[in-house]
Amino acid sequence: HLKSRYDDVRESSWKMFHKFNKDQDRKLTSLFATRSSLARETGFVDFSSRELVGSLAGSPENVIGFLDELHFQLRPFVEREMAYFKKVKRTGEPLNVWDIDHYSAECQSKLFQNFPAF
Repeated sequence: HLKSRYDDVRESSWKMFHKFNKDQDRKLTSLFATRSSLARETGFVDFSSRELVGSLAGSPENVIGFLDELHFQLRPFVEREMAYFKKVKRTGEPLNVWDIDHYSAECQSKLFQNFPAF
């Protein structure tokens, strides 16, 4: 379980969840090829261009620009949060990807412990 207080349990859970699945990979590859073919047959360069026509985003370039700006704006907050999680971990070991959910839940619990439940 990714919120377990035991590091080895979090690591094992994360690795099992993210394990390569050959069948899933085959199905996703087929899905992407079908979507690409659909886009070309309907006059679009790629599937994202087809899907974004008439949407608020407008184009794949706008989406990329938005995500780049979001990354730029959020980076300082994420870096502070990761530094805090590392301090909370207290082992001196690096913060691992499987630690994030656990320390996030732990910090939220402490932060909101005095708020009444709805």
